[in-house]
Amino acid sequence: MAKCAICGDPIGFFDKNKVCPKCVEAYKTMTTAENQDIALTISEQFQEALPNIKDEQVKELLAEGIKKVHEKFKPEKPLMRTTTGGFEGYAIYEYKDIVVVKEVFDSGKVQMLDRMQDARPSFSKLDRQAKKLGANAIVGMRIEYSLVVSDHSGMWCKVMETISGTAVVVEPIHERIKYGEQYD
Repeated sequence: MAKCAICGDPIGFFDKNKVCPKCVEAYKTMTTAENQDIALTISEQFQEALPNIKDEQVKELLAEGIKKVHEKFKPEKPLMRTTTGGFEGYAIYEYKDIVVVKEVFDSGKVQMLDRMQDARPSFSKLDRQAKKLGANAIVGMRIEYSLVVSDHSGMWCKVMETISGTAVVVEPIHERIKYGEQYD
């Protein structure tokens, strides 16, 4: 049975398309969306799949679509992030709320290690949540991986990645001192 060049889901043997209807619809949504969150979320998912796509024509079309989305919705500068409770030279001016991103992904051992070493695709989703709250930084970040399901050989598994932190507003300390304000 033929498989989708992007997600690997089965497609009809006689289907002349190389991509499943689900991925075609996601591509259309990504390239026509007026909502930045929707377009960038789909774009990030396709970006993750890009290195594994073997069909050059599909890979090129997907890369072009991703580029258009990033030109339309210029990705914003990432927030300041830390696993600690603060940043040197900055004071937390306001605590907003906890932000959490949960992703479930299929993985083999090699892909799992790569994903654990580079969780950046989820960071931008966390940033968008924090920015919606009016934050300019995230403190106390934590990344956890949980095994959802695995085959007996250990060659394939489904893993949940959970990234959380506290969205805050920080200011350089010298800015507050300049205006005569004190810190607690």
